[in-house]
Amino acid sequence: MLSVKRFRMVVSLARALGYLLDLLAFYALAARTFFQFGRSGRRLGADERNHQIFEAGVQALPLLIIVAVLLGGIILGQAIDQLKLIGAGESIGNLLVVIVIRELGPLIPALLVLGRSGTATTLTLFNMRLNGEINALESMGIDPMRFLVLPRLEGITTAVVGLAIFFNLFVILGAYLISALTDMNVQSHTFFNRVADAIRWPDLILLYLKANLFGLIISGVCCYHGLAIRRPGHDLYGMARSGMMNAFLGIFLIDIVFVFIYFYIH
Repeated sequence: MLSVKRFRMVVSLARALGYLLDLLAFYALAARTFFQFGRSGRRLGADERNHQIFEAGVQALPLLIIVAVLLGGIILGQAIDQLKLIGAGESIGNLLVVIVIRELGPLIPALLVLGRSGTATTLTLFNMRLNGEINALESMGIDPMRFLVLPRLEGITTAVVGLAIFFNLFVILGAYLISALTDMNVQSHTFFNRVADAIRWPDLILLYLKANLFGLIISGVCCYHGLAIRRPGHDLYGMARSGMMNAFLGIFLIDIVFVFIYFYIH
């Protein structure tokens, strides 16, 4: 019985390793295509890239703003009592930088984009593969990586970065509104100056890098699962679900890596 369990564990590890190697090869092919064609070659998918930015970013902005303002109020509202004990005016900036800019700022927008656009990307490419549209593009001499994958990588990544910026701004605004409605006696210029003083350039740089990596994980993993279809017998929704869960896991693995990076920087 023990040997059977070990065998199953080895098989599972081998499958996971094979999946990771295939995924890395997919990213390597995308990178080679990106640098091979340059700016002029990427014009072929410019409309699709802009569509992805609009669909994943612009359309998600109203919901993101509402979530950001409410979350900023929730964070500060839950911490008001403790901030009063240790000096609220001096702690607001550090609190928002640690919780929002370092962690929730890129994470919440990435999860929102994953839920709205990640699954849609997998399903769209899945159907194109099953319906023979991918083969039709190849027969016309159009590289699917150049025409379908790169625009989604660029568009979804740009959307995540843009949403992360807006999310941070409106979380801070929501926190200020809560502080203004309570008896914390924090003036607007004092509040925003304390937040600005608490922000360091490494925080902004790592925020940008993290948002880009989150966007690349979402778009790359979902595109891989959408195109890695060879038989009509594959389960459509099962493939979309596995793509979403793997991207979800990849986001948090990258996030924990950045936790160690923050630790060594500070």
